[in-house]
Amino acid sequence: MTDTTSDSAGRSKKVRLGYAAQPQAGRPFTATEHPDIVLVDADSSHPRAMARQCPHRGHDLAVHGKISPDGHFECLHKGYRWRRSTGEPTPDGRAVGGLVFARAYRDESGAWWADFGSEDRPEAQADEPILVISSAPIDQSSLLDGHLAELADCAASAFREAAAALRGGTVRDDARAALRAAYDLLGQLVDGSSELAGQAAAAADSSGLSDDVQIYDAYFGVARAPQLSAKLAVASAAPTLRALAADLLHAPLTPDDAAWLTEFAARFLTTCRAEVPHAPLVIREDVGEDQALPAHTPQARWRLGHRVYALANRSAAAALAAADTLLNRQNRSGTVAQLRQAVEHVRALTAAMHLAAAMSADAYQASVRPTMAPPALSIELTGAMNVDHGSYRNALSTFLANYDTPYAEGKSHSPDLALALEQVLHADLNDLEAHIGLTYRLVGEVPALDEHADGSAVQALRGLYLRRVVGYGPYLRINLAA
Repeated sequence: MTDTTSDSAGRSKKVRLGYAAQPQAGRPFTATEHPDIVLVDADSSHPRAMARQCPHRGHDLAVHGKISPDGHFECLHKGYRWRRSTGEPTPDGRAVGGLVFARAYRDESGAWWADFGSEDRPEAQADEPILVISSAPIDQSSLLDGHLAELADCAASAFREAAAALRGGTVRDDARAALRAAYDLLGQLVDGSSELAGQAAAAADSSGLSDDVQIYDAYFGVARAPQLSAKLAVASAAPTLRALAADLLHAPLTPDDAAWLTEFAARFLTTCRAEVPHAPLVIREDVGEDQALPAHTPQARWRLGHRVYALANRSAAAALAAADTLLNRQNRSGTVAQLRQAVEHVRALTAAMHLAAAMSADAYQASVRPTMAPPALSIELTGAMNVDHGSYRNALSTFLANYDTPYAEGKSHSPDLALALEQVLHADLNDLEAHIGLTYRLVGEVPALDEHADGSAVQALRGLYLRRVVGYGPYLRINLAA
């Protein structure tokens, strides 16, 4: 059922994805001759990825998993690259060793193959974690607890310390020390929550997504689950938040943008963990240059920023959905509180966009833009494929449709609510303004990747902005006729 070819070093370069045994529920079965790859029955009571779920010709296929006690690689997630052990399993069963690529494709007979060691994706991307996004608001009934909750609490405190230092404007060294503390604490959280992260990965399901969205998600290292519990969500997000702490040590952001991001990370960690006795936060002051973390490459920063952007968009959407529910229940104070939370999340998603674009236009044109279109991918990536931003926009549109009260009228009977909504809309307009500015800086007036030669990404965004201002006009204290 399987075939392989090898390079001169004897490493498997091409593996046919067949089935060596009939899968049994919950039981691993060897799918190729490659000794480190074991796929798990996707139809069992504990679904895992199988080779027959390879998505599309020419798209990246991957598995994400751990070494089982008998030394096999156990698949936990159909993601976007294969992971292969190059060493012995650790005592807790986690994989050690490096990562390799695979590009999945189908031959004329219909058999699936995977090329290992492919060079058509950047090496750095293989080391990036897969972030599993909860499509529905995160289930808060199952929170991170015990020692892991304490680690999350301390990491959140470190992020808040960093935000305070950044906003202070004169204590950059304090911010760096706090970010390094958050990085170290999240490293412990990542190590301790690997089983939970595996459960989050196993819950991923792309069956309801279009082909284009799956390719978009694959590029940015995102997978999706219908709904995650809080403890699974934070376990999956911890590597991304850790990478954020590291990159904020280098990214050329304004102090406010960096603070919005660190405050968002603190909120995310805090809302996903159970209440724990507050542990004292110890921040090392002796972090020298020899212990400095390396800066992200432009491509890695671009993808990291988009993963944080995805988290912030989903958080904003959840806050707006909660506000809408409370509005329908005529709970004005609760609605206002959720709208104020939404403002914080929208500011964070704007800051995440600034992080993603924190590079020169030349670096973007040379290192990033070509990777999002053929021949690097089978399609051109566009913002319309970003379902996380779409969820935020839908939630905002739903709230506006239900509220449907002009500012002057709303102010007369519920001024706090009218003002809170106005703040959300200004944050949203600021986000689109930032998008326009970043697009103009990085690409000028050239067409978007999916536009015809006469198109202009910036002009399309400016038109969208004008329409949005008009639509928001009744809820704002502005005179559009002036």
